[in-house]
Amino acid sequence: MIRRAAPSTSATVSPCHFLPDPLVTVLFMNRGLPIQIHHCVPFLILEMLFGNRLLEGQEKEQAIARIRELGGFVNETGQGLEIGMQLKGRQAAARAMPWISKLEEVVWLNLADSNIRSQDLVYLKKLTKLKWLHLEKTGIDDKGLNHLEGLEELEYLNVYATGISDASLDRLAALPKLKKLYLWQTRVTDQGIQQLRQKRKQMQIVQGIDLSQLAANFPKEKDEPPPVLMLDWMSVQKRTDAPQRSDNGVNCQVWFENRSSKPVKLFWIGYGAGELKLYTKIRPGETWKQNSYSRNVWLITNLQDQPLGYFVVPEDNSRAIIPKDAVANQATPFRAGRYPRR
Repeated sequence: MIRRAAPSTSATVSPCHFLPDPLVTVLFMNRGLPIQIHHCVPFLILEMLFGNRLLEGQEKEQAIARIRELGGFVNETGQGLEIGMQLKGRQAAARAMPWISKLEEVVWLNLADSNIRSQDLVYLKKLTKLKWLHLEKTGIDDKGLNHLEGLEELEYLNVYATGISDASLDRLAALPKLKKLYLWQTRVTDQGIQQLRQKRKQMQIVQGIDLSQLAANFPKEKDEPPPVLMLDWMSVQKRTDAPQRSDNGVNCQVWFENRSSKPVKLFWIGYGAGELKLYTKIRPGETWKQNSYSRNVWLITNLQDQPLGYFVVPEDNSRAIIPKDAVANQATPFRAGRYPRR
């Protein structure tokens, strides 16, 4: 509100109760006329311009903090947020859903093996940027998948070992960008899958293996070709150069190939405190097939426990090549166990 300065010296009541002097006098340079402006005007303008952003930022920080308190992890990436429930937080996943729904930047969400039920998936409707969703080994059924409507960016869905049936397949076929779907150990029939493949010919549908259909006499097993996806070798000089801990993700397999001239040790960096677990020794020229989970971290050392490098597992089967020049230059080996305190 702008007005000419009144000649009277009487007090003026301000709508901004927190400000002692309600008026500021400014001088118009063109006419030299004093103009009085309420103190609250700049604050009102700032509130209109930035108030919503400030509130959104506060809500985001509160939601992230609450998810972590409930045993989840939240990672910020260039694409958006990645959220999952650690082992200790899986029984609190349902309580975390209202907080997760406040973070519309989520692109990766792992609720696998948690206490999630169909009614909890209503909170997914706001996550319109979601691309990867893990619901395997949860209590969801066809009613829960109704809440996936509108997730037009979804590319990956895992509903392995859940209660969904053929009734959900039309909804899944309607998700425009869905490329990979895990349906193993569900109530979906072969006929339903065949119809889904006719509608979405480019979709990769993983059914698993029906052991009851295997012949009693197995044919000679053919050598399985190695995965195409290659992992980056991250060279390190000490234990603290590697990630502190692993995160959990989808089940997959890693082929470790030792192309160096010496044997090496393969350690898994654990969850939580980052304890190190020795899995095997890999001789020169040897390949070791290791079951893992995406977002797990594997540390390679020499036989004296000197770190050489590490690999971070993606969401697919992959190859991890230990290079020829993987030679330790470190002076001090680490002691297998907990991640050292900083």
